[in-house]
Amino acid sequence: INTVSSLINNTNKLLIACEQAAELCEKETGDRNNLPSIAIEYALANEDISVTLIGMKNRDELRKNLAVVKRLKDRANNKIYLI
Repeated sequence: INTVSSLINNTNKLLIACEQAAELCEKETGDRNNLPSIAIEYALANEDISVTLIGMKNRDELRKNLAVVKRLKDRANNKIYLI
């Protein structure tokens, strides 16, 4: 019973965290489903992360990801380097 109770508790915590992430995405980008942009922004803005690799599966994702990087690069006084 403890295992089931723990699993339910952790699942509820995960659902709450997912909902909070979706709300943050909507607030920051106007798109509730824009978690990749928020993740990229977090990784690039965090000085403890020295390298961030970003993957894309199509040109639309490439454009969206480049827009995030450009916005952050402008705010970071060009401290973000693209290869």
